[in-house]
Order: sequence, then structure tokens, then C-alpha cells
Amino acid sequence: GAGKSDPYCICSVKGKGKTTFKTKTISNDCNPVWNKIGNIQDFYSGDSLVFNVKDSDFITKDDSLGSIELQTEQIIPGGFDGDLKLLDTGHKDPNDACSYLSLVFCCGAPLLNHMLKDCM
Repeated sequence: GAGKSDPYCICSVKGKGKTTFKTKTISNDCNPVWNKIGNIQDFYSGDSLVFNVKDSDFITKDDSLGSIELQTEQIIPGGFDGDLKLLDTGHKDPNDACSYLSLVFCCGAPLLNHMLKDCM
């Protein structure tokens, strides 16, 4: 849409639906900072973490703003600190998509400093 998003992010271990946590929704902001600290109990070698960024809607189903998956080898042993380009952003030309998730993952417990930069 032409307006600003009401984004939130869901982190889950791929294939383990019960192992998730969700950030708060930030209203009318295309560059939210969540600073969410979460604990993933069921993350083991060979697993991957999936981050789904969504736009909260009161009337219709929440829209996907994009997602990204991190493999075990991207996280362990040294953690992860960087920007990830979101996939499936809905932009017609994937090269025009400029949505990113900034993530810090430390020592088996994620310390998330998410920022979504979306050029809508």
C-alpha cells in the first residue's frame, strides 16, 4: 500500500512450529527497531531460523513484508551480526526490493536488534 506499515517479526525454528517468538508491532513505521531478546530452546545443529516480517492489519489478514532464513553454519559457533536482504517482499522486480533485517545473534540465545528498511 501507499501508507506506512505496522510491522512485526516472528522468529521460528524451521519445521518446529511451537518454537517461536514474536516482536511487538510498531505502528506506522517502515524502519522499526524492535530490540527483542528471545530464547530459542529447540535450536540444534542442522536447524535453521526463519524470520517472517509482517504488516499487522486489523481488518484483513496480515501481509507478508518478507522473510529470511539463517542456517546453523551462519550462526554457530561465532553468532551472527549483520544485515540480511528479505526475500518474498512482493516487489515485482526482486532487484528493486530494498527491505533488510538487521540481526544480532549471540551464543545460542538470540539478541535481536531488528530494523526493517523498506523503500515502499
